[in-house]
Amino acid sequence: MNTLERPLKRYLVCFLMFVLFGTRVLAVDSDLPQMGIDASGNIIAVWQTYDTNGNYYVQTASHPLGGSWSAPVTLSPSGQYATNPVIAVDGLGNAVAIWGAVDPTTGNTLLYGAMLTVGNSLITATWTSAVQIAASSNNVLNGYSVNINDGLVAKNVVAMWSAYDSVGMNRGVYASTALLGGSWSTPVRVSGS
Repeated sequence: MNTLERPLKRYLVCFLMFVLFGTRVLAVDSDLPQMGIDASGNIIAVWQTYDTNGNYYVQTASHPLGGSWSAPVTLSPSGQYATNPVIAVDGLGNAVAIWGAVDPTTGNTLLYGAMLTVGNSLITATWTSAVQIAASSNNVLNGYSVNINDGLVAKNVVAMWSAYDSVGMNRGVYASTALLGGSWSTPVRVSGS
């Protein structure tokens, strides 16, 4: 079965269910999983999910050592065409996820992120709201990355990505930093002009 046959068959089944029985079936596909494991063996994962309505969003779930997977939580804002998430997890289980999202007005891909500060328990930890990291004038290309240090005091986070400049002519590498749970810095170009 080629890569187009399976989604097409799923779409046709959903369409026929609606036409024949008036039942709306929302098929969901998920792919591109990324995960990290902390020093205690807890797992935190992210992936992209999309449905037959054309919605793409980023989700996450965690698996405490000896426990079971949590229910998926959506990280990306509603209505965002969010894809290609990546994640970094430190030894304590703190995490940072970033992903690309298409701006419907400009068509540019923007970079968004969210942070998870574990504190005492992965089970009760919650993600911050998603925030835009890259400037709207930059068109982010695939190939972004994120990392978090394993220091015991300050948790530094860095996101790096390649993007076209505001004119759309030159590609460069950009970076933004933050303290875990804090605000992202203004992006700077780290490669030559």
